[in-house]
Amino acid sequence: MSILRLKKTANQVKRPMQKIYFISDVHLGIESQDKEDYKEKQLLDLLKIVEKDATMLVIVGDLFDFWFDYRWVIPRPYLSIIIALKRLTDLGVKVLYCIGNHDFWLGTFFSKDLNISVYKGPLIINADGQRFYISHGDGLNKKDIGYRLLKIILRSPLTSAVCRLLHPDLIFSMARWFSSLSRGCRPDHDHSDPYVKKAMSLFGDGYDYVIFGHTHDPMTVNQGSHVYINTGEWMEQFTYAVYQKKHLQLKYWMKESVNEKKKKNV
Repeated sequence: MSILRLKKTANQVKRPMQKIYFISDVHLGIESQDKEDYKEKQLLDLLKIVEKDATMLVIVGDLFDFWFDYRWVIPRPYLSIIIALKRLTDLGVKVLYCIGNHDFWLGTFFSKDLNISVYKGPLIINADGQRFYISHGDGLNKKDIGYRLLKIILRSPLTSAVCRLLHPDLIFSMARWFSSLSRGCRPDHDHSDPYVKKAMSLFGDGYDYVIFGHTHDPMTVNQGSHVYINTGEWMEQFTYAVYQKKHLQLKYWMKESVNEKKKKNV
């Protein structure tokens, strides 16, 4: 578990107030080229907004449908997003990355080359006197037995060593197959309850906000002044969350982008 207390840097002083964006489950690379192009454009538009008014971006896992940290290779389809993330950190926006179940092979590229802080376990943030508990959330549902077994196999050192010896084109092709297995291992029942129960427990431990991803089901649950949000996904519903002035809110990008266009036309 990692704890981060936010401090202003020289670049962040220009930003008038604390504003944090949360996004998860973009799964870049999973869909047809047309869908990927559309999804990427929407994400780049969101990152342009983050660039202008955010102090922090938190990626709550599964930005990529697959990532493997090679020494010399950067996956070509992800280049535009990688450049946009590097621009954010260069401008002083903190970018934090909680790994998920599809991007757990993140290595040193993000931390050393992009200046993005990577967290393999839950991330704790203290902002404006508020405590955040942030995690991708994979593994919380104990009934996902098939997925839990697959997770052990994929995260083993032996699997990583074998992948490093194979050509990237082959590895990424294999990853699509493993990705379909991971999705297929999820049961059909509503699996949001374990996440809500975990959030309620964390509220009892003194956390003000709890944020998970993984389920692809955008959700907000309020308990008094406490808020649990599942950030949903960026493939069909295009959901994300924003924190500002001690207020955490789930947002739908399509609605927000339409409102922005209307404001520009007024």
